[in-house]
Amino acid sequence: MIKKKYNKSGIIKIKSVISKKQANKITHKINEIFCNVMINKKLINQRIDIFKNTNILKRFRLKYPNIFLNLKLNSIQKLPEVYEIGYSRKILKIIKKLGLKNPVYSTDPILMMHHKDTNIKGGGDYAPLHQDWRSIQGSVNCIVLWIPLVEIDTKMGSISFIEGSHLLGLLPTKKHSWFRNINEKYLKNMKLSSIRINKGDCFFFSSFLVHKSFKNKSNKVRLSLQYRYNDLDDDHYLSRNYSTNYIHAKPKKNLNRKDVPSISRIKSTYS
Repeated sequence: MIKKKYNKSGIIKIKSVISKKQANKITHKINEIFCNVMINKKLINQRIDIFKNTNILKRFRLKYPNIFLNLKLNSIQKLPEVYEIGYSRKILKIIKKLGLKNPVYSTDPILMMHHKDTNIKGGGDYAPLHQDWRSIQGSVNCIVLWIPLVEIDTKMGSISFIEGSHLLGLLPTKKHSWFRNINEKYLKNMKLSSIRINKGDCFFFSSFLVHKSFKNKSNKVRLSLQYRYNDLDDDHYLSRNYSTNYIHAKPKKNLNRKDVPSISRIKSTYS
């Protein structure tokens, strides 16, 4: 029974949860978004495969760092295909088998890109040993879902974890450039593990599981989807009035850009 195994280890791998066709569709859309902007900025003349031409991504990141980060951290995360996967019948069925009776997103889905040409300066892309519950602060049985969108070879890495560490509760942390890092003195004699995972497979793990990102040492871009689910039927979560620790859709006080659409442009859109 998958719940018994999950309860003991805090993590479980399920094969072929999404199809390779679904994964390819999302990577194609990501490529389209980046190419549209790079063509508009005259960095390229026509659409290319950015995942086979990462030097172009590096040029884009260095020349237009804010635009690059907006695409990487915001725009590509809003794709309907990404939300569709997270609330698919198949995934919800697995989540409920693992104990969530009434699942709800704790945050927007997250789509991560890891590669030396796309990483943020300062190491913000690779998480140290941490527990996701510290940032989520949702239901006790909160589940994190991690899905690679590309074939993962040994050099590309994925996540490593300490099996059974979810039963230690929320561990003390110290400041880190990424966010927070678990003080390793609380993890003495505990072993980091890793499981081979392929495109379309999934990791489901407790938000209390101690884990970290493995660095991508290959020449390929590692793309992965992350989802976080709370349980509306969890009494501890309810007692805290369904606490949500993330701020979403908070607009800036002023216009983001001054080149607002003209009246004629607006009228032409609705003509």
